[in-house]
Amino acid sequence: MIDLAERAREALAKFGLRQLDIWRSGEPSAMPLLAARAAKEPDAALGSSPAQIRDRIAAAVPVLEGERLGTPLVGADGPFGYVEYFNAGKISLGVAAQLEAWSDDIALALSAERVAHDMEAPARGSILIADDDANIRRLLLSLLGRRGFRATAVGNGADACERAVAEHPDLILLDYRMPILDGRETAERLRSDPRTRDIPIIMVTAQSGTEEKVAALEAGAQDYVTKPFEPEELIARIASHLRWRSFFAEAAASPEQVVADSIPPEPVAPLAAPLAAPLAAPSAAPTAPLSPAETGEDTLWIAAAHAEQLGRYADALSLYLEEAERAEHRAQYARAAIAFRSASAMAGRQQHADLSNKLLRLAGKMYLTLAEDSKQGHDIADAYVNAAKCFLLAGNLQLAKKSVSIAESMTSVIADDRPSSLS
Repeated sequence: MIDLAERAREALAKFGLRQLDIWRSGEPSAMPLLAARAAKEPDAALGSSPAQIRDRIAAAVPVLEGERLGTPLVGADGPFGYVEYFNAGKISLGVAAQLEAWSDDIALALSAERVAHDMEAPARGSILIADDDANIRRLLLSLLGRRGFRATAVGNGADACERAVAEHPDLILLDYRMPILDGRETAERLRSDPRTRDIPIIMVTAQSGTEEKVAALEAGAQDYVTKPFEPEELIARIASHLRWRSFFAEAAASPEQVVADSIPPEPVAPLAAPLAAPLAAPSAAPTAPLSPAETGEDTLWIAAAHAEQLGRYADALSLYLEEAERAEHRAQYARAAIAFRSASAMAGRQQHADLSNKLLRLAGKMYLTLAEDSKQGHDIADAYVNAAKCFLLAGNLQLAKKSVSIAESMTSVIADDRPSSLS
C-alpha cells in the first residue's frame, strides 16, 4: 500500500518546497479529504478550502498561482484527487513541469493499487438503485462498483419493481421522490410481493425532517439516508444490512442454534388453580402438544426475528401475533405471553401506543392463565409477577396490584409450606 505521507515528505525534500498537500475525493460531489501533508514549518496551513479543491478536481487542469501550483490526480475513471505545492518563491515553469510529472506518477500508482484491490476483493452483493436523477445514478454506480458491489440502476419506481422481480438483488437503494411510483409506493409494492418482500430497502430522501423518514419506515424500508449523503456512511449502512441478510439466510438453512438462543423455555405442565379475575378463558381447549417436527413451531419465531432485525416491524408484529395465537391454542401460555410482549414492542416501534398496551394486556392474560394451570408454587408466583409487570406497563394498575397481591400471598404460603415440629 502506498504511503502518501512518506511520498509527500520525499517530494518536499526533492523540490525544496515549503508545503505539499495531497487531497483525495472518491466522487465529484464529495468534499475532498486531506490524505497527506508535508511541511517545513509545523504551523503552516496554506492549503485551499476543500470546496475550492473539489472544484479543481472536477476541472482536472493544472493551476499555477504565483507561489502555489495545483495539479489533478487523474485515473482511468477520471480525476480522483488533487495535489497542492507551496514554495517560498515563485515556482518556475521547469519546476512546475517536474511537479506535474510527479503528480502523474502518484496518480498512476494509486490507480494501479485500486485496480489490484478491486480484482482481489470478493463480490460483496448486488444492489439495485432506483433514482430519477441520472447524475445520482452514475455516482452510485461508480461508488458501489469500486467498493466491490454489483450494481444496476433504474429511473423510476415501476421499473424498480420489475427489475427486483427479475434480478432479486441483495438490497435496494430507493429514492423517495420519483415519477410513476414514488419511493413509498414502490416500497409498499415490493413488500406486498412474496418474490421481493424479503429484500432490504434503504430509502434515500432529500428531506432532513422526520415526516419522510417515518413514512419510509412505515412503507417497509429498513433504513434511510439523507441527501447529500456521505459515501462512507452509505457503504457502512449497506454492508450492515447485507450482513444481517446473510446471517438470517444461514439461520434459515440451519435454524436449530437460532431457535435455541431465541425461543423461551416451554411452560410447566398444566394444573387447575382457581383465580377470581375478570379475564376470558383461552380461545380454545388445550390439546395434546405436538413435536416441533410435526408442527413446524419454530418457523414463525425465526421469521418474526428476521423481520424485526431487518426493521420490518409491521411484518414482525403480524408474525408474533400469529405465533401467540398458535401457542395459546396449544396451551403454551408462557410462549404465548412472550410472543404477545414481542408484538407489543413491534407496535411501539411503529408509534401505535394503544395497540402496544392492548398486546401487553393480552400478555398479562397469558401469564394469569399460566398461573391458573401451573403445578409448581414458585412458577405460579412468578407468573403472577410477570402478569403484574405487563399490566403495569399497559397502565392497568388495578390488575397489576391484584396480581402482585396474589404473588405475595403465594410466596408466603410457599415459605410456610414445611412440616410441623414433631416435638
